[in-house]
Amino acid sequence: MHERAAKFLTASSFLCAKLTGRFTVDRYLAEDFLPLYDRYTWRVDARECARFCRPDQMTEVMSATDIAGVITQRAAEATGSRQGHLS
Repeated sequence: MHERAAKFLTASSFLCAKLTGRFTVDRYLAEDFLPLYDRYTWRVDARECARFCRPDQMTEVMSATDIAGVITQRAAEATGSRQGHLS
């Protein structure tokens, strides 16, 4: 089943993707995916991923204080939020 997965996400990553269209995880939660990420650069480690998944199934790692994006029109309509607000 994991071969067909588009991305491996945490719950907060899923919500962020639904709101902004951007697949990301914060560094704290990315630690749960070690060794699939290089813990010094927070980039996907393709060699380690080859054992479990494809590198493109992993998300971008960001700081928890970074702005992931803005709320898309589709998300705004679905949630009653305003499009373009930071998320």
